[in-house]
Amino acid sequence: MPYSQSERIRIPDTVHAYKVGQFPSTDDQSMSEAGNWYHIEQAAYWNRFLPGSRVETTGPSGNTAARAYRPTPIAGEVTELRNEALQDKQKLQESLNQVQLAKKNSP
Repeated sequence: MPYSQSERIRIPDTVHAYKVGQFPSTDDQSMSEAGNWYHIEQAAYWNRFLPGSRVETTGPSGNTAARAYRPTPIAGEVTELRNEALQDKQKLQESLNQVQLAKKNSP
C-alpha cells in the first residue's frame, strides 16, 4: 500500500513546530540555542471505519458539540438561577391553586 493511501487506515500525528531562540541552560549562568521545539497537537489514531465498508459513521458536527457544551457557571450565578427558579415555581403553584379554587367554586 502506498504511503498516500495509508492515511485511510491510520490518521497521522498533527505536529506543530515552534521556533525557539534562546533559553536558560541548566546551570542558569548562560543561554543555550534551542532551535525548533515540536509539539504533537493531536496524536495519531486508527481509522476503524474505512470508507466503503459496511459500517461508516461520522462524529458530531461542530454545531451539535457547541450546543452540548455548557461552561461551568460562577457560584453567584448558580445561587441567582436557583432563586429565580424557586420564584417561578412559587408563581406557578399560586396560579395552579387559583385554577383549582376556581374549578371548585364553579357550578
